[in-house]
Amino acid sequence: MAYGLEVRNSSNQVVVTTDTRLAYYVGSYTIPTIPARPPLGAPTFVNITIPGYSTDGTWFIFIRGETLYVGITEFSGYIEATNSNYFAAYTGAAVIEVFRG
Repeated sequence: MAYGLEVRNSSNQVVVTTDTRLAYYVGSYTIPTIPARPPLGAPTFVNITIPGYSTDGTWFIFIRGETLYVGITEFSGYIEATNSNYFAAYTGAAVIEVFRG
């Protein structure tokens, strides 16, 4: 006798089993130091390259750590981390955990 869990739809077709993952862990990426924003200038930023990353709704991120004054913008292939602080560089070294659905 086999043990496990299956979720079936109204047509009795298996849509999720214990063999199916709802999300796959891709990796973790540390936000590096971002210089301070110059007065009256545009925010400073760094790009974090993530091979295959897409903004099609099948990828998602979880951020661990301090990100005060840091904005995160997602693009195909990379994530941009922006420092909007005029007075100090970002040195928090937060980690972005990346998953794919």
